[in-house]
Amino acid sequence: MGEIVINRDADRVPLSKIERDKLAKVYDYYGASGVIDKVDKYIFNEELLLIGEDGANLLLRTKPIAFIANGKYWVNNHAHVLQMPNKLSIHYLCFFINATNLHKYVSGTAQPKMNQENMNSIWVSLPPLNEQHRIVSKIEELLPFIDQYDQKEQALTALNKNFPEQLKKSILQAAIQGKLTEQCPTDEPASQLIQRIQAEKERLVAEKKLKKPKVKSEIVVRDNLAYEITDGVERCIQDEVPFEIPESWAWMRLGEIIELKSGRDLTPDQYSKENVGIPYITGASNLFQGKLDINRYTNNPSTIANKGDLLITCKGTIGEMLFLEAEKAHIARQIMAISTSKILNKKYLYFYLASYIDKLKGVAKSMIPGISRTDILEILFPLPPLEEQKRIVEKIELLFESIDSRVGILAHH
Repeated sequence: MGEIVINRDADRVPLSKIERDKLAKVYDYYGASGVIDKVDKYIFNEELLLIGEDGANLLLRTKPIAFIANGKYWVNNHAHVLQMPNKLSIHYLCFFINATNLHKYVSGTAQPKMNQENMNSIWVSLPPLNEQHRIVSKIEELLPFIDQYDQKEQALTALNKNFPEQLKKSILQAAIQGKLTEQCPTDEPASQLIQRIQAEKERLVAEKKLKKPKVKSEIVVRDNLAYEITDGVERCIQDEVPFEIPESWAWMRLGEIIELKSGRDLTPDQYSKENVGIPYITGASNLFQGKLDINRYTNNPSTIANKGDLLITCKGTIGEMLFLEAEKAHIARQIMAISTSKILNKKYLYFYLASYIDKLKGVAKSMIPGISRTDILEILFPLPPLEEQKRIVEKIELLFESIDSRVGILAHH
């Protein structure tokens, strides 16, 4: 290439940022990847081809390597400056350089650089001038279509990336509405299941294993409208009901069927990294993709989650969840622990909350996102018969496994 262009690198002058900050912003100031600033004076006042001399873009090619500068402008020492002779189209050479793999002309990886000698050694395919113009015209004619294709390809890539998770969300939504499984007439209806749940709670309260609830809620349906009876006072809550459920199901406040524990922070002298005592779970950093990372322990637990409890992050990062596999763990204030009886399928509860996470995140918007106990306890919960809960869980797990398997296969192609 050095034999067909006029090199103007000697005319470049670098200006430091301190120098540029003192100048009025009038004329473009070019660097290796284009305009990076403006200054109040110029070096060039003609159409020239600039080619990046150094920087990661030489290898990454996230921006064009070659670009055309017009009008009045300044160029620093990070871009080569080339003037075209009469028999060479500046637009043709610009397209050619941007379409060429320049790796063998670049030295260094930590600080990639294409010096003048290496740039001059680039082989250029040079057709007659009229054909150069025809090639440029055809490229410019096709560029809008290429841009459209690129946009559609990016959209398709994003769709392929997000589709598995979106599909899982759709499956969860169908499942919690009773659309994923058939209702079996021999299943014990949810209304009787509620009676068993309430009887068990009353027994636990009597045995002083559970605190007596401050407020008792019951939801009934009359004339296709939902009403909530709270401490003897009835009110219509139909506007809160998010969707229709099968006749054998029932609506409940989540607080009526779970026990919710809020965490409490420990002072630094109450825990350590030594594996002594029980795990101390501080927040979302301990919960990642359904796995628990234990790196702190305490001999002074006060708020204890037990094996099988569903842990959910409630401050900062909202909605990370997993079942505790350790026998016991102290939870910090960024964590809540949900415990249930055997009368409720825990995995069904997990999947319902997974479908509800986006709503919880919606109410948690603030400088430091967080959800309260009330946000959890007041959730309207669709309760299917126990046997149907099991069928729903089995169906979800089967479908999720199929999705993950297909994603894995595609990832290897």
